[in-house]
Amino acid sequence: MDAALIGRLERHLDKVEIEEALYRYCRAMDRGDTEMLKTVFHDDATVNYGVFRGRASETLFASSEDSPWQSMQHTVATALIEIDDDHALSEAHFIAYIFRKGDNGPVDCWSSGRYIDRFERRSGHWAIAHRDVVHTWSRIEPAGARMWEHGPLKGAVTLARRDREDPIYAALGRFRGGRD
Repeated sequence: MDAALIGRLERHLDKVEIEEALYRYCRAMDRGDTEMLKTVFHDDATVNYGVFRGRASETLFASSEDSPWQSMQHTVATALIEIDDDHALSEAHFIAYIFRKGDNGPVDCWSSGRYIDRFERRSGHWAIAHRDVVHTWSRIEPAGARMWEHGPLKGAVTLARRDREDPIYAALGRFRGGRD
C-alpha cells in the first residue's frame, strides 16, 4: 500500500474516533453518565457555553441526582472535521431536547446550534481540549401531557432514564457477555 493511501486511511480513522467522541457526549449527557463524559473531554478541557465559561469538569460532571433536568435527547449531525497531526477542529450541528423542572412547573426546552471543538490526541486518545457552543435557536414552553401517561400507551412503553438503569446499559451488558 502506498504512503498516501495509508495517510488517508489514518485520517479517516481519526475522524471516526472524533465522531464517536461526539456521539459519546450525547449518550453521556442524555443518560447522566459522568464516567462516559470523562472520556470525551481531556482532564484540563475548557468550555464556553455562554452562561458558563470554565473547566468542563466544573459544569458537566456534576451529579444528576439533584439536577432539574428530567430527561434529555441530544443529536449531532453535519460534523466537519479538520485534522493536523495530533490536533483537530470539529464543527458539529446539534439539536437538544430537555424536559426539566421549571419555576412554575415542568417545561419542554429545545435548542439548536453548533459545537466548535478543538480536539487533541494525547497518548493515542482523541478528546476535546476546548468547546465553544454557538446557539442558533431555542424554544421553551410549559410541558404538555406525555402520550404515555394516558390511553393505551399508559404503562406500556419503556421510558428513558438519566442513570445507569436506562435500558442501554442492560443491552450493553448482554452484548458484551456480562462485561461492563
